[in-house]
Amino acid sequence: MATTNSRVRCFICNKGNTTYLCRGCSNDFCFQHLTEHRQILDKQFNEIINDHDQFQQTIIQQKQNPLNPSLIQQINEWEKNSIHQIQQTAEECRETVMKLTQKLMNNIEKKFIKLSQKLKEIRQENEFNEINLNHFKSKLTQITEEFLQPSNISIRQDSQEFIKKISVISSFGMFIQLFHFEKRENETGEIIAGGNETGNENNQLNNPRDIIFDKKNNSFIISDNANNRVIRHFDKNRTNQQILISNIDCWGLTIDKNGFIYVADCENNEVRRWKQGDEQGELVAGGNGQGNHLNQLNEPSFIFIDEDCSLYISDNQNHRVMKWKKDAKEGTIVAGGNGEGNSLEQLSSPEGVIVDHSGTKYTVSGLVDGKEYEFRVAAVNKAAPGEYAKTEGPIQARPLDVAPHAASFSAFSPKEIIVRAGEDLKITVPFVGSPAPQVTFAKNGDEIKPDGNNQVTVKDGITELIVLKVKGDDTDLYSRTLKNHLGQETVQMTVIVVDKPDTSEGALNISDIKPDSCLLTWKPPKTNGGSPITNYIIEKFDTKKGEWQKESSFCRSPFYEVTGLNEGSEYKFRVSAENLYGQSVPLECKKLIIAKNPYDAPQGPANVEVGKQTENSVTLKWDKPKNDGGSKVTAYQVEIRKPDSDIWEIANDYPIKGNDFTVDNLSTGKP
Repeated sequence: MATTNSRVRCFICNKGNTTYLCRGCSNDFCFQHLTEHRQILDKQFNEIINDHDQFQQTIIQQKQNPLNPSLIQQINEWEKNSIHQIQQTAEECRETVMKLTQKLMNNIEKKFIKLSQKLKEIRQENEFNEINLNHFKSKLTQITEEFLQPSNISIRQDSQEFIKKISVISSFGMFIQLFHFEKRENETGEIIAGGNETGNENNQLNNPRDIIFDKKNNSFIISDNANNRVIRHFDKNRTNQQILISNIDCWGLTIDKNGFIYVADCENNEVRRWKQGDEQGELVAGGNGQGNHLNQLNEPSFIFIDEDCSLYISDNQNHRVMKWKKDAKEGTIVAGGNGEGNSLEQLSSPEGVIVDHSGTKYTVSGLVDGKEYEFRVAAVNKAAPGEYAKTEGPIQARPLDVAPHAASFSAFSPKEIIVRAGEDLKITVPFVGSPAPQVTFAKNGDEIKPDGNNQVTVKDGITELIVLKVKGDDTDLYSRTLKNHLGQETVQMTVIVVDKPDTSEGALNISDIKPDSCLLTWKPPKTNGGSPITNYIIEKFDTKKGEWQKESSFCRSPFYEVTGLNEGSEYKFRVSAENLYGQSVPLECKKLIIAKNPYDAPQGPANVEVGKQTENSVTLKWDKPKNDGGSKVTAYQVEIRKPDSDIWEIANDYPIKGNDFTVDNLSTGKP
């Protein structure tokens, strides 16, 4: 992670001692602040791991139930209002949605597995910096958004036939698969466009956005968005295609009773009407730049045309639906237009619009949940309103009955929650469910009942459990269950209470004492506080200085060699374990040690005697010392002083292993 530099000052304290360059943020840190910087990166990495684990749990749940409730509900509504003959088609569409949803899940899961492998590798290598963290965070956010807001599956109903057609439109594999009802038995869906991988050949598609059927020419007209074209495919003949419009950011399509094609141009914020052979098309809506005035559009997506050629346009980024009458210079807002939101009077990036031709439906907005209302309806002609028809009685405004479930991915209880000892544990889960579900929280299967230490609240679609001032024994498996008459949902999560580590176990042992160093050894703490030990802090106490001094704060193993001691000085030592959440109470040695060799010089040899003598030599003999000073005698040394000198000189040229030695080359006759 870091390289050493002795000429640059620390980014934090601005001191000029040895610094270490972090390759991620390109800042230099002293040893102390490098450790703190590393702890911050470890914490950020753990946050990414937590988000990763949350999303993994969501994928598992989605794989167990691959249905997409919103899309299935539209199909069921179509099936309910249609005749028995088209029920088979509805079933085929449901199967298609499930297959496409499964395909979406498989694609997301592949990306997720690849990301998981990368996270595992970098965790094992333990080498990561801000660049890595930003990449992983961005990648996880991208996969999450793709999962939460799939833009490549939608439901479209063609209401221009007596019996409405229904289709499942998907951009998976870049083809359009259309299912429709005919009187033939056992009819199944078939690919009528694309299906030849992504490309810009006439028999290929790239991100198709919309499709309409031209009865006059018995053909399908497709908005081939990424190829910037509108292309015609003739029914039952996949080899015959015709490019109708080129160089256009085409999204929604519709066709009127005269065969004119209307195209929503998202990039130019306009809708144009085309007839075969046109090069430009006629502007019929927008075209006055990007904006939110009544004569402007902001990324129009899909369009619908009624019998009098009035256009209904999904004005995506203005969060509204606009109606443009034929030859009008500006439109009127018929839905939304009150900013982005989820109230009854707001829309959020609408991407589809269908208008009921019967004129016998009207949606009343602005009602208050729980209040009762009465309604009446009258037919109006040129004379006056007719007689009013009233509802049978007061109607209470309330949401539709829905089985309880978490409101969104961000609201899912995470797989693992980490909370610091002494702080409050909060498990907050927004939910959807009507009638309001019964909420229970449990710890290891036992229901948590509200008391002075535990608080459970349910308000405005949010459930929350608060456990005050958690302790180590609050670490356990928790669960949250929502239940009403339509079903129930249970989500489990592991709560880990973290704290600073315990004191290291046993005694602080000191060995291999030398004049300038010694070796410290100890056992790790019995409990690490729920977070891995990042390092040990070593301190020494010099009795001459009378204060504790930090020796090292970057020791990662339960042993350390202390160097730089002063020979003869007395010392004692202590060791503290540290994790992301603090420093333990130190483990201190019980005795002082003296910085010196563990042995003394031996005593002199005993009984030194003169043995054989010659005119120029003498043999000396001796006994071994009575005290070897604590270390085995390895050799002896003989010295000689000449008569005319006060200096003792070594007489032996090599270590003497025995207990005698002959001194040669003496001067004859001299003592």
